[in-house]
Amino acid sequence: MFPTAATLTKKYIAYVGCSGYSVLEGGGYIKPHVDIENRSRKTVRIHIPLIIPEGDSALEVRGVKLNWSDLFAFDNAELHSAYNKTDKRRLIYIIDISKSLLFNN
Repeated sequence: MFPTAATLTKKYIAYVGCSGYSVLEGGGYIKPHVDIENRSRKTVRIHIPLIIPEGDSALEVRGVKLNWSDLFAFDNAELHSAYNKTDKRRLIYIIDISKSLLFNN
């Protein structure tokens, strides 16, 4: 359905921690948490918007609200939460990329 996501993952497979789709239903909430798989802070998590409903839907990282209509990356070892206060489903593609690829080239 989204061939670009598969292409990105395959192209950078040596640098990918994880990749996949994330659905947050309308009215959904993900409580504040940290992702323990990145305790070493060797990756950044990139959120690629695919289906973003109009309205109040965002990710909050350390109190900063990030809008899913824009592509962004963040350190998922930081405290973060998500909400979708619309009545529609939100779909994003998530890919964790090694900082060595992003910052050492």
